[in-house]
This record gives sequence, C-alpha cells and structure tokens, in this order.
Amino acid sequence: MGTRNLSRAWFMALLPVVFAAGCGLRERPPSPALQSISPDRGLQGHAVAVTITGTSFVYGSKVNVDEALISVSDVELVNSTLITAKFAVAANTVPGPVNISVSTYGVTTNALTFTIVPSGEPSGQ
Repeated sequence: MGTRNLSRAWFMALLPVVFAAGCGLRERPPSPALQSISPDRGLQGHAVAVTITGTSFVYGSKVNVDEALISVSDVELVNSTLITAKFAVAANTVPGPVNISVSTYGVTTNALTFTIVPSGEPSGQ
C-alpha cells in the first residue's frame, strides 16, 4: 500500500472538513427587523431627525429610503435595537408614503412607512 496511498487516504478524508471550516459555514447573525420609526412623517423641504427601533442592528447597518429626493445622513448605531438618522426631504418630494428599511450583512429588513407631508400642512412632529 505504501505511504503515498495512506497520505492520499488521509487527504481525502480531511478534505471535506477543511473545506467546510473555511467556506463560511458559520452561524449567521440573526436577520434584522424594524419595529417603528419616530416621527413617522416629515415636511417637504425640511430635515427631520428620526429614531428607528428594531432588532439585530450592527455596526455598518445602512438606512434605506425608496425615494431619491430624501437624503439620509448622520446615521448612528446607538445599540442593537436603536438607530438614529437625519432625513433631508427635498422641497419637490411628492407627498405620500415612502418605504424605510435597514440593511445589515446584505439582509434587508421589512419596510416601515414614513409619510411626506406637503409643506403647508402641520407635520405632527
């Protein structure tokens, strides 16, 4: 049989173990989820500081807004359940609902609604 065949047998036996250990077969962190956003509305042409609550937020979490005329800045991870941010709503943003979500490790949360209010109406902030 020789040492060459024995070495090959060991190599073949250990190959799946080494492959699995180095290929990301690690436990994934829990998927993030949103629970609330406060305030849940903002005026056209104004900036608003928001607080987003949820679960499994981590450093590097990204706040997503499905409206190009709303810019997100000053995103801060307070802890695994709280993110603060500033939404700058352009004056020409169409009034109505906008979806807000958070992405963590490539996983995007459920969406919550943030409502754009016409600048002539009270925002309820």
